Amino acid sequence: MPEEIFPDDYYKYDVTKFKRFLDRFPEDIRGAYSQEVRNAVSGIKKNKGMRVIMCGMGGSAIAGDIIKAYLDSEDLLIETVRDYSIPGKLTKDDFIILTSYSGNTEETLSCYRQIRREGAQLVVMASGGKLEEAVNSGRVPFIKLPKDMQPRAALPYMFFTLLRILEETALISPRNDDVTQLLEHLHRQSLSDFAIELSGKLYGKVPIIYASNKFYPIAYRWKTQVNENAKSVAFSNAFSELNHNEIAGFETKNGLYHVVIISMDEDNARMKKRMTLSKEILQEKGIDVTELNVKGNRLVKIFNAVLAGDLTSYYLALRYRTNPTPVTTIEMLKRKMGPFI
Repeated sequence: MPEEIFPDDYYKYDVTKFKRFLDRFPEDIRGAYSQEVRNAVSGIKKNKGMRVIMCGMGGSAIAGDIIKAYLDSEDLLIETVRDYSIPGKLTKDDFIILTSYSGNTEETLSCYRQIRREGAQLVVMASGGKLEEAVNSGRVPFIKLPKDMQPRAALPYMFFTLLRILEETALISPRNDDVTQLLEHLHRQSLSDFAIELSGKLYGKVPIIYASNKFYPIAYRWKTQVNENAKSVAFSNAFSELNHNEIAGFETKNGLYHVVIISMDEDNARMKKRMTLSKEILQEKGIDVTELNVKGNRLVKIFNAVLAGDLTSYYLALRYRTNPTPVTTIEMLKRKMGPFI
């Protein structure tokens, strides 16, 4: 389906030009992966069995989840924390990477205070805000991210900066070849046609995004992008857990849904069979299903699927005649919460 058939007058709803962040995805990957982080991590001591804990919320946290999916086969323990505190007692052997794009996320600031009290190896990533002020006064290693992005649009910078940190601390081997293949692939392939067509199918329906547990962070990213860009409710779940509960919920059809199944060539055979059978069952019950089959290098697969979701949520926003950029309800909630002291 060519992009030209998407109504031209819908683009006027992108008042603040959110599309520019999607268009510069490869550029941001290249910028993040080529940046110098050695000085910031030079004091980090690698210990056998050390915990790597990534703290953040929203768009600042998803990079940690996707890193875990990408490095699934590595002998590296990675945890993602979305909360006001990090569970358990911290030690000097723990390595914490604190991420808040704005630098003002109160849950992340709370974790920062805990880390400073209890002690742990720490690196902070932010574009400024209270976190930058805190690390400057506390002489904490700090990596400054470019300003003027929405946190959800900063995923390439967040992810590939995290990747560079793990490389420079020798926790993983260099990933230059994977990144080079990804950049070549993104320059070759346009996902806009797929996204435009799928956004039309999702219009007026509740999207439900499924993937295997290993790649569930991608399904969750799709869900949150529909929430924030299209200002629309969406849900996500993982195989095979959903086969033990959620699939029974479609026996009573009490809404309009469209299920998107994200399948990877490395999902095991039994998982693929579950996906196929689930798709057949859902279709028999009158539920529309789209399957996105992704193949190749794992990093290419992950970001191919991520960008497909980002673009789909963007075009869905325009179909709803909505500016994708502002998140008015989130900002209203933050104001009502009052200052974090």
